[in-house]
Amino acid sequence: MELRFYNVRDAGEREKSLKDVENEFKVKDTKCRRVVTIMGGDGSLGTTIKALRKSEIIDDAMHHGKLFFIVLPYGTGNDGA
Repeated sequence: MELRFYNVRDAGEREKSLKDVENEFKVKDTKCRRVVTIMGGDGSLGTTIKALRKSEIIDDAMHHGKLFFIVLPYGTGNDGA
């Protein structure tokens, strides 16, 4: 198991995380499953999912049950998180 940490509020980190996740799904491994853990509030949740959905590769993985999310509420409002 490998853990990677990114700060999605930083544009450079967002792009790096997007490329890293894309590269994982470019491999034609039908058993490939990934979990993205989001620690934050509604803004972090929305920002992360919005950034990941920009990629057709990642969007396809989400629709085929290869990418999952875990949300750890750590914000002020947390209505969605």
